Amino acid sequence: MTVTAQPRTSPDVTTTSPGSSTEPAATVPASPATSTADASALQALVDRINHGHLNPRVRTVFVATDAGVFCSLTDPVIGCELTHGGRIKPPADLCQGGAGAHDIGRVVFGDADPEPQCNSDTIVEPDAPQLQSGQTAKSSSGTLACLAEPSGVSCYDQVSGTGFFLGRGSYAIYTK
Repeated sequence: MTVTAQPRTSPDVTTTSPGSSTEPAATVPASPATSTADASALQALVDRINHGHLNPRVRTVFVATDAGVFCSLTDPVIGCELTHGGRIKPPADLCQGGAGAHDIGRVVFGDADPEPQCNSDTIVEPDAPQLQSGQTAKSSSGTLACLAEPSGVSCYDQVSGTGFFLGRGSYAIYTK
């Protein structure tokens, strides 16, 4: 099954990591930035996932060891979490107040668009199967797909047409 992007309007890509600047980007920038891009950024994400090698033994949960990211493609939490280090300094309006975490460690598919979370809990499951860099995993329904990359994990939801990237020190949200 091929994942294809068919955005209704131009998607936005929001990439956040320590520091801030604004510049157009077609892929996740290597430097700290907050970026907005056109439909080509979402299509580039889908193309990367489509060119990965499907690992049919990995379905609902996996760890991308090279990237230090754990992902769950099933309820109750559908998203990815940093397994150690590299948590991300949030924008000013996120992670405020309370005794919870003050940095981002997880990105999940939310009710609408993917959402960064300032988590103090964990969804990591011990002994999860490993997904090697360049390999993809798909949900049982086939509508969610993730690609393990050396710098993180990229995921796409075919139903909502949205996606995200999560890696040590940075994340990107791809929306329509």
